[in-house]
Amino acid sequence: MTFESTNLEQTEHFLINSYAPMRIGSSTDDIRASVDRIGEPGVTIDQNEFAFEMSYDVDALGKICLCSIESGAIADHQVDGWRDAESFGPGQLLSFTPPDRSFRGRIHNARYSFTMVDPSLLARFADADRRIELLDHHPISANAAAQLQRTITHLRSVLAEPEMGGSPLVRASAIDYLVARVLETFPNNAADGDAPTPVAAPPAVRRAKAYIDENAGSPVSVGEIAAASSLTVRALQYAFRRHVGMTPMNYLRQTRLDRARAELTAADPYGPDSVTSVALRWSFLSPSRFAALYREAFGETPSQTLRS
Repeated sequence: MTFESTNLEQTEHFLINSYAPMRIGSSTDDIRASVDRIGEPGVTIDQNEFAFEMSYDVDALGKICLCSIESGAIADHQVDGWRDAESFGPGQLLSFTPPDRSFRGRIHNARYSFTMVDPSLLARFADADRRIELLDHHPISANAAAQLQRTITHLRSVLAEPEMGGSPLVRASAIDYLVARVLETFPNNAADGDAPTPVAAPPAVRRAKAYIDENAGSPVSVGEIAAASSLTVRALQYAFRRHVGMTPMNYLRQTRLDRARAELTAADPYGPDSVTSVALRWSFLSPSRFAALYREAFGETPSQTLRS
């Protein structure tokens, strides 16, 4: 499907029929809009170009919408439920909006792609039969975003070329690979339940772990860890579960326990260091709680470690 127009009203009518009820506007009469869509039920990939200044106010799409910006900018993009509006430019890939949220903003002479995915396709990759949601609109890392972008480009070529995409099996496999990449790129709830097996951590998780390692002896909040990793708190929680196998605060607690054990192991049992002083040094304010956590982690009490 290909659409081109120099008329704002005609463009709005087409966008309503192609996406969802919306209102668009512009302060210029120089309207140049084009949409080139390819796809099949469940997944579509659009190449959009709006070579003018255009405002938009759009109802919920009912689809997962991935946006990859090639040129121009999308400004003041605000989704219902977001705390702040954001702006995006060339090279950025984001989850544009959850399926059930309306959104609004402005397009500045932008060329970008929209990859629309039926949310039901994500359920095939879930640990349980439930609704799968993306929990943050930012990818977990630049590398993950780049891999997803390559997957979108490949899928578009599969769907566009009869020689490549003529086989239903090839098309279905390519779509499954896209969905798997989406779940690897954005924080999501597909792995809720048992903690997943840890895999190679993305840069944001490594930044969070480095911050914890450097500040384990100081009072640290999950918000401070999230800020150091450039993730939201919710995205940080799910990134840690996926890549570390525990929550950020559990990782902080284990780091403190490991440091305390190292000190107790090296300490002179008749010297100035006591179990209580070591516990306080690593932010365990309750000696009884420290002893219980320590025994659970290492199979012996802190006093036994100190005496040995």
